[in-house]
Amino acid sequence: MCKFRVNNRVEIVSDLCNNANVGDKGVVVGLSNSQNGCYIVKLFTGIAKGNEYPFTTRELKLTSNDIENVQEGDILIDTRYDKRLEVLGICGKIIHLSYADNCDSYNRSSTIKDLKQDGYEIEIPEPEEETVTITINGKDTIISKKSAEALNLI
Repeated sequence: MCKFRVNNRVEIVSDLCNNANVGDKGVVVGLSNSQNGCYIVKLFTGIAKGNEYPFTTRELKLTSNDIENVQEGDILIDTRYDKRLEVLGICGKIIHLSYADNCDSYNRSSTIKDLKQDGYEIEIPEPEEETVTITINGKDTIISKKSAEALNLI
């Protein structure tokens, strides 16, 4: 499942893209599946003539925790009590939620309106950083790819 949804607000975090710059912000306007199974996101940035560019999900991070576009599998944070609940499913306008301490078990159902009033937000996952394994004195160590490049290890 793709972590991005149509209408998510996102920011570009990688300089691998030729069509935009790190820090540019936009809105996801389309999703599609590539041949290798990786999702490609079309992003409206409003900064170029075509206004839509393909991005891999590694090049973007979520910037908004608005609960309006909640999807199955999202983690909701109860800002009042600092509890995390998983969205187990959606049926029409009803959101089915897990227990805070057991994301595999059903607890209750609610509406987006009620969740907003109760202070729930979508947890924004940290972007996955690429890592590499290097061997130092016969011992394997995993470090970020950026660190390895900065140290001229790769």
